[in-house]
Amino acid sequence: MAKGGFVDIQIERGTDLSLSRQSVAADEFAAAAWSKGVRNEALGNLAHELRTPVQVLMGYIDILREEAPAELGEETREIFERMNSNVYDLARTVENLMES
Repeated sequence: MAKGGFVDIQIERGTDLSLSRQSVAADEFAAAAWSKGVRNEALGNLAHELRTPVQVLMGYIDILREEAPAELGEETREIFERMNSNVYDLARTVENLMES
């Protein structure tokens, strides 16, 4: 313990370094949590903004499918069915965005 002052300084520096690392880790954790919150909020806003136009598309496609005259033919009806399927897939994707 002849060099007790030296040992004490080393221990104190190690403690300071450890506390500094803990502080950096806590700051990084807080930044990651904030970033995740911002990401979730942005995705929620995006999903909300997409939901209305998707709902409008769904409504119009339903009207077209139900009221399309028979003279339009089978090919046109198949197009309406594909449109319907795609817009419902899009609606599910928007709902999944809102849940994440």
